[in-house]
Amino acid sequence: MAGGMIVVNTASAKRAEEALDLLRVTLGSLKVLPLRTHSLPMRVMTHWLQDPSLRPAWLEVGDSVQLRELGDDGKVTAKHVDLDTDDMQRLLESGRQAAQLRITIDERVGFTLADDLSIKSLRFSDALMDEAGQTDDDGDALVRLETDFILMANALRDVFKLLLAGLGGEAVPEFKSMEEPTTATAADSDSDPLLAEAEAFIIEGRRASISAIQRKFKIGYNRAARLIDDLERAGVVSPIHTDGTRNVLKGVA
Repeated sequence: MAGGMIVVNTASAKRAEEALDLLRVTLGSLKVLPLRTHSLPMRVMTHWLQDPSLRPAWLEVGDSVQLRELGDDGKVTAKHVDLDTDDMQRLLESGRQAAQLRITIDERVGFTLADDLSIKSLRFSDALMDEAGQTDDDGDALVRLETDFILMANALRDVFKLLLAGLGGEAVPEFKSMEEPTTATAADSDSDPLLAEAEAFIIEGRRASISAIQRKFKIGYNRAARLIDDLERAGVVSPIHTDGTRNVLKGVA
């Protein structure tokens, strides 16, 4: 957890959702929403490529990028190349935008930023690793692990703050408009206008996840959890298992 955010180290969004669901089961409650920024990451990354003067002082553009044209599944991937070239500018002028971009922030942490705000190929700078190596741990492996974790977690916290600022700041949702009225009860929960859509979404995806419903319908945790409970009572999904998962019991009609 860094700066009020939960960072999940996983190769897929599905695994991240499973980890969050397991945390909810363990803690009893955990209200989280996917990270959103005021400016679209794809647009900002494209601007960084188009005009170096728009890059913040703490940002260094790397040597890898993936370009995509809106409305087109075609992609152009460039690796280990100079991105500040006329060839790159011509690709951008043709309408392509940066879907992924390799960047380094504050000379401390480098990674590939994607347009969904996921990060890949995270790498800490040599200077940061040297700082970790200079810490006296008296040969205790556990102390070494804790020291490295704290140092890297703090670095990530600082880097994420800078990144969010560069993307226009975090877009905080209006929870008041996202939650159901507090007078709603289980007896009248079938009146939720999203219940039928949530059922179809769960059946089609064959996976019952509170966080998936949150992201799909842009609603708060409480409402998404009530929808899952309603679907359980309706026999669409199973009760929650000890590992935090549920089975989808109803098939596609």
